[in-house]
Amino acid sequence: MSAYRIPTGERHFDVRIRSEKMGLSGLIDELVITEDEAIVVDYKMSSRVGANHLLQLAAYSILVKEAYQAWFI
Repeated sequence: MSAYRIPTGERHFDVRIRSEKMGLSGLIDELVITEDEAIVVDYKMSSRVGANHLLQLAAYSILVKEAYQAWFI
């Protein structure tokens, strides 16, 4: 957790997530759940961050918010 500068949290790997309502699904490399937030971690082999990577993270964030909304309201 120190790599993310987070004192505590649960790490979950290869998290499949889906929203029937939005018609989106994905496979999150790592999802860190803390007491008051969910943090999406996506590993890339590229040294450059492209717009497609940012869009992917935004979509994952929306999916996580929908799936875990009861926890973080």
